[in-house]
Amino acid sequence: MHLQTQATDEWSIPEAELSVLLAEAVESDMSSIDISEAELPNIDLSHIKLWEADLSYANLQGALLQGSDLAGAVAVSVNLSTSKLCQASLVSANLCGANMRQASLRGADLTSASLMWADLHKANLHKANLRNANLCWANLTDSNLTDANLHGVKYNMHTHWPNGFEPPLATAHFVANFF
Repeated sequence: MHLQTQATDEWSIPEAELSVLLAEAVESDMSSIDISEAELPNIDLSHIKLWEADLSYANLQGALLQGSDLAGAVAVSVNLSTSKLCQASLVSANLCGANMRQASLRGADLTSASLMWADLHKANLHKANLRNANLCWANLTDSNLTDANLHGVKYNMHTHWPNGFEPPLATAHFVANFF
């Protein structure tokens, strides 16, 4: 695994040291950091700025990310199952194929996020802002969407909603032929 600075210099750091570094970075700016493929389960990254960070294929199962700013992050196939992302900003984040099973996203801002193929089974999205998010092929079975903002969301026939849930037809956009 490599970390990369904004000046594109690269250096290697053992994952154990990275875990300590990130855990001590409370309210720090870690924008554009590359922690792709890292094994960091249960790490506390609360209130950290991770703008445009690369979290792709990382294992962040059970991580604490409350109040963190992950705007524009690339998190393809990241494991965020059982993670706490309450009040986190995931605006325009690429979460395609993310495992977010049983994650807590209460009050999270997922405006314009790409959640295609994301697994949000039993996720708590109470009062989450999903405005203009892409939910095509997303699994939302047994998720809590109470008071979630779904204005402008895109979904298709492969989007799995909680039992009995109907997307707001007046404001959500059904995509018949995505590809």
